[in-house]
Amino acid sequence: MKLVLPIPDDWKRLEVEGGILYEAPSQMFGMFVTPLGGAHAEPESWIQEAFLYRHEGDGELRDLRFSQHLTAQGWGVAILDGGLGTQARFVAYMAFLDYSATVVGMCRNPEEHPTWREQLLAIVLQATPDFSDSGVACLAQLLGGPPAPSEKRLRKPMTGWRRSFCGGDLVLTDERGASAGTIRVTSHVTPVQPVNQIFADMLEATADELVVELPAIDLSDEGEHIAFARATTPNLQHTIGVVFADAHYTWIEALVRDPSLYEKFGTAVRELAYSTTLGLGRGRWRRFYYEPPPGWVGVPRPRGAMWISPACPVHHQLMRVFDARPPADHESVHGARMYETLPMEFYRQPPKGPVSYWTADDLECQVVVHTAWLPNRVEPIRVLDGIIKTDDYIYPIRMECDQAKFEESAQVFERVVASFRPVPERRKVDLDVSTAVEFWVG
Repeated sequence: MKLVLPIPDDWKRLEVEGGILYEAPSQMFGMFVTPLGGAHAEPESWIQEAFLYRHEGDGELRDLRFSQHLTAQGWGVAILDGGLGTQARFVAYMAFLDYSATVVGMCRNPEEHPTWREQLLAIVLQATPDFSDSGVACLAQLLGGPPAPSEKRLRKPMTGWRRSFCGGDLVLTDERGASAGTIRVTSHVTPVQPVNQIFADMLEATADELVVELPAIDLSDEGEHIAFARATTPNLQHTIGVVFADAHYTWIEALVRDPSLYEKFGTAVRELAYSTTLGLGRGRWRRFYYEPPPGWVGVPRPRGAMWISPACPVHHQLMRVFDARPPADHESVHGARMYETLPMEFYRQPPKGPVSYWTADDLECQVVVHTAWLPNRVEPIRVLDGIIKTDDYIYPIRMECDQAKFEESAQVFERVVASFRPVPERRKVDLDVSTAVEFWVG
C-alpha cells in the first residue's frame, strides 16, 4: 500500500522518520510525503500539526488560508496554505476512503521561486493510491482457483524414514542417506503469498529435459488448503507441498537425486501435506472462497477484505466480505463488531427485502437493501447486506454503492455469491493407528 506521485527524475529523494523528503534541483523547495495509511480521526487538527513539520523555534504563522481540491482521479484534497517564519508552505491532506496521506510543500525563498507552489501542487494533484501491494485479500488470489471437494482418502503409511532436525526444520531421509534425497519441512513461513508466486521459480525454469507439473490445489485431511508442484529432470526431482494456515504456511520440499526414488519421495511429500496438523480449530473464524469482481482491487482488512471498484472515487462502489464465523459467534457478538456495523443513518428508514440470491450449490444468500443520505454526498448510498447460512458457519457479504451504480452493483453482487464455496470440512480418512508409531521408529 503506497501513494504514487509523479516525482521528476532529477529530484533528490531522502527517507526520513515518518516519510520521504523530495528536493528540487535548486534545493530551495521540496516536499515531505507521509506513507499511505489510516485516515486521521481529526483531519483539521492533523493538518495544523503537519504545517509545523520540522520547524523549530517561534516562527510566525501568517496568511493561513484553507481550500478544497480534487486530484486528477477525483479524490478529495484539503489544502492549508500560509507562511512559517521565512518559509512559504502548504499542507495537502488527501483522503482515499478511510485511508489518507499528507504532503507538506516547503519553499525557503518564495520570492526567488514564485512558481514553487504551482510546481508542487501539480505533482500532488496527480497522486494516486496504490492498494495492490497490500497482501492476499481472498482465497481466489491465494489459490488461483477453487479447492477440490473433500473426499474420503486412504492414509498411506510413512515407514522406513529417518528423521533429524536442522534449525528447527524436520529433515527426512531414507536408508540411502541425504546424498540420495531429502525432505525438509518448515513451519510458520511468512508472509503468505499466492500459489503462483510461491512456485514462480519452479514454473519459470526452462532447462532442457525439464518436466514441470503445474500447481494442484487440494485440501488437507484437517480441512486446510494445500498446493503441490513438481519439476523433474533425468538427474533431479524437486517436489514442493504447501499447507496454508490463516497467517502463515508450512513448506514441505523434497530434492531427490536418485531417479529410482522419485516416486517414493513425491508420494511422501503429498502424504505429509495431507496429514499435516496445524491445530487451528474447526470452528474458528475463517476466510471462505469466492471470486472477486474482475478489475477490483482487494485490501485485506481485520477479519475480512474490502474490494474497491475502478469506478472509485467518481462513484462510491465497494464490496466488503467478512470472515465466516460459527452461528453462535455471529448472534452473540454481531452488535459489538463495530467494523461490520453500518452507520446509524442506514437505520433511519426501514430496509427493503429480503430477496434471495443463490450460490452454485443452491445455498441461499438472503439480502436486504439499506439506504442512507450521508454528509457531503449528492445522492443516497445503497447497501446490499447479504448473509449465507449453513449449519456450521455464517458468511456475511456486503456491497456499498451510490444510487447511480445500484443496478450494476446488484449484478456484481449476484456473480460473487454464485462463485461462493463454503469453508471445507475435515476429510474422512481411513487410518491405521500403527503407522503413527512406525514412522518414528523407522
